[in-house]
Amino acid sequence: MKVLALDFDGVLADSENECWIISLPAFRRMGQTIEETQRMREAFRRFRPFVTHADDYYTALKLLQKGARFEDISFSAFTKARKEAPEKRKEFHKLFYEEREKLHKNMKEW
Repeated sequence: MKVLALDFDGVLADSENECWIISLPAFRRMGQTIEETQRMREAFRRFRPFVTHADDYYTALKLLQKGARFEDISFSAFTKARKEAPEKRKEFHKLFYEEREKLHKNMKEW
C-alpha cells in the first residue's frame, strides 16, 4: 500500500512554535528588538494566516514592533506593509533559514 501524506500548515505538523523561535534571533541579528513575552508570541501567531513566505514574518514583527494589533490590520494592509523595505525582507529571509538550519542541527532544541 502506498500512502501520500501532505501537510497543510498545522494538520500533520504545526510549525508555529518553530517559526517564532527562528524569527526572533533572525530579527535580532538585523539589529531589531521586540518583546519576547507570551502576549507578543500570541500576537505573532495571529498573523499566521497572512504569512506565505519566511520574510512575511519580518513584516509581522515590524508591525508588532510598531504597536499594531492583528485586529486592526486587514490583509490588504499587511500586503501593503510587505512592500516596504524589500532589502530588509530579503535579509530577514536569508537569516531566517540560517537560524532554521542551526536549530535543525541541534535536534534536542528542535
